[in-house]
Amino acid sequence: MTQYRFLEGELWYTATSAYGSRFPLGEEDEGDFSFRNNATLNQMVALLISSKGRYIYGEKGFEASFRKGTIRITAGEAELVEAGDTLREACLAFLRRHDRLQGRAMALSRDFVSRCVYNTWIELTYDQNQRDVLAYARSLLDEGFAPGTLMIDDGWSLDYGDWQFHPGRFPDPKAMLEELHSLGFRVMLWVVPYLSPDSLTARRLYEDGLLLMNGEEPYLVRWWNGYSAALDLRIEKARLWMRERLEALRALGVDGFKFDGGDSCFYLEQHEPDRQSFLWAELASREAYNEVRADFNTQGMGIMERLSDKRHAWGEGGVADLIPATLALGLGGHPVSSPDMIGGGEYRSFIGLGPNDLDKELLLKNAAIAALMPVVQFSLNPARVWPEGVADILRLLKVRQQLSDEFEMLFAEASRSKEAIIRYMEYVFPHQGMARVRDQFMLGDRVLVAPQYEKGSLSRRVVLPAGRWMDQKGRLLGDLSRAVEVESHELLGVWKRVD
Repeated sequence: MTQYRFLEGELWYTATSAYGSRFPLGEEDEGDFSFRNNATLNQMVALLISSKGRYIYGEKGFEASFRKGTIRITAGEAELVEAGDTLREACLAFLRRHDRLQGRAMALSRDFVSRCVYNTWIELTYDQNQRDVLAYARSLLDEGFAPGTLMIDDGWSLDYGDWQFHPGRFPDPKAMLEELHSLGFRVMLWVVPYLSPDSLTARRLYEDGLLLMNGEEPYLVRWWNGYSAALDLRIEKARLWMRERLEALRALGVDGFKFDGGDSCFYLEQHEPDRQSFLWAELASREAYNEVRADFNTQGMGIMERLSDKRHAWGEGGVADLIPATLALGLGGHPVSSPDMIGGGEYRSFIGLGPNDLDKELLLKNAAIAALMPVVQFSLNPARVWPEGVADILRLLKVRQQLSDEFEMLFAEASRSKEAIIRYMEYVFPHQGMARVRDQFMLGDRVLVAPQYEKGSLSRRVVLPAGRWMDQKGRLLGDLSRAVEVESHELLGVWKRVD
């Protein structure tokens, strides 16, 4: 059993989003974590990164136990690398060595940081249809939201794996796409690596040997929509078949795709679960407009990563997870990510919930958290459920617009280096006592962001590092010789470093 001792004062961070709220860990902390056979329903990078400039990485994953100042690798293989003295040095060394694109720029569109994403899921769930998709888009514009990227979610196709518009729900998809484009939207479609098991498409792919098998029979994946056949993505011809389906949709006018499913936990061990998940994400990385929720060791590949569906709730599993999880993603070479959908992406949270039942404080504070994240994504239509709150949400988006040059610059840098757009305080200000601060973040190296995220709060504590800072009202703070705590009464607190 391989084991590594903590250095004095060392803290270890994760690059797996689902574990973000439990890290960093110090000598006094304990825990057991799996970084293989990903069961988190979200992104996983088999990586631990130290505040003292070290990292531990396993190409095929590993399991680790933290006890009494020792990290034990209890399963799999992982290598310890000495890269420098800080969290940033360790992170950049990891990316230089293990970037999946080997330093090539991401294909991802900069629209993800310059324009909002709107997903039809919460408004329409499984009733995706041409009339209501267009009504959703028009409503957003009527209420003052700018056009952006529109994702049409699960339910648009006739069968899983068929990947043609349902003729009853979408009588003229080409006209719909043309209208959405004329309104200023880019359009993405939801896809999964699964097939309706008794469909003609599944039967043909079975005959061609392109499906996953369980003995002599096709393997049926049990996922959230029941049971389906599944592509064996290890087979190049199966990946080519999927690319051809996507190319046909692009020829119709579709701009990109939301690559859902592909979770490691849905496969049998004989299917190489993490490899299946990786290969599904690799298909996504070829698209300028893509979104992925679950993958394994895809660092640097240029994927727009979305956090797993969050409940319309405070605390764990809700808004409190958003900042820690997104910060963890950034450490693992996923600089462009979405903190799920504003208000929550778990549709069961909204079943039977009328406009008067909605937690409007939660919706507004969720919007404040998302406003300066890499990607802002809506699904629940604020104009429908809380029309009087739309102006407040638009004011938050105006703060983002005022920082548009910063986002553009950081995206351009991340495209090449894969360095995070939003960063831990410890990443930018090493060894200043902020290693455990994970409820505020830096946008690049110059803008500090501290949104409110607790129910009923009217203010929050903010840690300002040493230096000179200007608040969003233009007031200068004097030279700080050390980190200090201040009280912020802003819903979205923003401070800028002054040279």
